[in-house]
Amino acid sequence: MKTFLILLAFFALFSSNNALVCETKPSLKINNRPVIGVLAQRYWGSFKQYSKGYSYIAASYVKYLESAGARVVPIFVSEDYEYYKKLMKQINGLLLPGGNNYVGNSEYSDAALTLWKLSIQANTNDDYFPVWGTCLGFEMILFAQANQTDYLTKCESNDVALPLNFTRENIQNSKMFAEINPQLLKILKNEKVTVNYHHNCMTYTNFTKARLDEFFDVLSTNEDVTGLQFISTIEAKKYPIYGVQFHPEKNAYEFIVNSNHRNTPHSFNSILTTQYFANFFVNETRKNFHCFKTQLAENKALIYNFNTEFTGISGKGSFDELYFFKISPSTKTKSSFIISVLLCLTNMLFTVFF
Repeated sequence: MKTFLILLAFFALFSSNNALVCETKPSLKINNRPVIGVLAQRYWGSFKQYSKGYSYIAASYVKYLESAGARVVPIFVSEDYEYYKKLMKQINGLLLPGGNNYVGNSEYSDAALTLWKLSIQANTNDDYFPVWGTCLGFEMILFAQANQTDYLTKCESNDVALPLNFTRENIQNSKMFAEINPQLLKILKNEKVTVNYHHNCMTYTNFTKARLDEFFDVLSTNEDVTGLQFISTIEAKKYPIYGVQFHPEKNAYEFIVNSNHRNTPHSFNSILTTQYFANFFVNETRKNFHCFKTQLAENKALIYNFNTEFTGISGKGSFDELYFFKISPSTKTKSSFIISVLLCLTNMLFTVFF
């Protein structure tokens, strides 16, 4: 009898780990267990043990999404097409984060382009798949939609917090701000609660020249320190695709202070805006019903399997905590890596990592 009970318990445990974690044809119209993929990128920072052959994800993006009720799966660079294709059928949304890699010539860019094409294919086939781009991710979305042509302009908006200049009076008619309350909208309009860390901008002129206005609506603009107007918030007209040039996640989760990071807002009102953007995007991913085949497969994919490093302890760089991942060798991305190294070394002469 005892042996039978042990076998029964083992079978129950095995079965629970291999049970489907969602319905393939959901009877409900909401998925309250969303899993969002966040794309990693090669690490160029000052932690020597990770300076060669590692990618990273800033923990602030993970906390940001988790605060709104999502879980995160890291998406690795330098993987083959089948890896990305399979993963996209298992996650409920995609976040392309900011960072110090390059649009067009990096492993991050290669992976993001593949993920972009897969997300467009999904949405075209009525598979509601939300995508969000922050800073570099915002620029990546524009690059991808512009047939991989770089229409960005050099600008200077680094370590600058700004209010948003909304492009229409009834901004609540947009998807992104449809549910915003009047008080929070007033905060975004009047207070310096959106922090910028970028040296490239998308102007209205180039936006139109690239015919991006046919795919996206512009929701807000800002000006850099020289007065150059740039686009700061977009959403796709037809698809659940969104982008911001600023960093909503930093307000609540990045407290590092150094010569290049002094102006990230941490006020109560700034945290309200962070939570609004997180809630909005995660709620979009609840409308997607992709899933892993088993609970065990889902568990193995989650970022819970990795630990963070307290990189902010040095007082350098841009992030308090990072997740690191060993990059798989890939001949396919060798040329992109070499170009990335050269560009990164050049960039180090003029700017800082952000």
